Amino acid sequence: MDMRALLIDGDDYAQRSGESKEVQIKLEAQMPFVVDKTYQKDETAESQYEIGDDDVIIRGPVYVGNSEMLDRHDELVAPDALIKSWGDYQKNPVILYNHSKTYGVIGRMLEVEMGTWDGLEGQVPIGKAVIDGGEKDIVRKIRKGFLRAFSIGFIAKAAIKECKDDDTCYMTFTEVDWLETSVVDVP
Repeated sequence: MDMRALLIDGDDYAQRSGESKEVQIKLEAQMPFVVDKTYQKDETAESQYEIGDDDVIIRGPVYVGNSEMLDRHDELVAPDALIKSWGDYQKNPVILYNHSKTYGVIGRMLEVEMGTWDGLEGQVPIGKAVIDGGEKDIVRKIRKGFLRAFSIGFIAKAAIKECKDDDTCYMTFTEVDWLETSVVDVP
């Protein structure tokens, strides 16, 4: 049975009858990306893309998850599965807006590597992307901090079922085909 209660204020809760229980409250959040004003093109790199003056470079975790923080489907993508799939995704590293093809491609992922991010424990996949300055509304929202997170689109290729106990199980995807990354309002 689900025993949830909406707490409006302390007095409202004090008026409720029933058994008192100790609870643990856990906050789960994905950290936002940041606008990277220090990006320097490597002119010696094989494949250089033109980056315009109006374009915006963003950097941040492309996926954050662990056994304590599953996605909305109670699933987890192993971070090393993303890193392994980067080579194939890199051939067409499209960035969409909110996983929608309606806007078309709004940018491209430039690089992805494991690293640390303030507020997150351990190593996570961190991406650097360029967003086309011609997408004026999206770029404006990024610069104002209204759009601040990445989300990935993928096809699962291999997974394992993991269980904390008899009632709490989830899938961990150990191999994926990374198809796209989106700039999203809700990660």
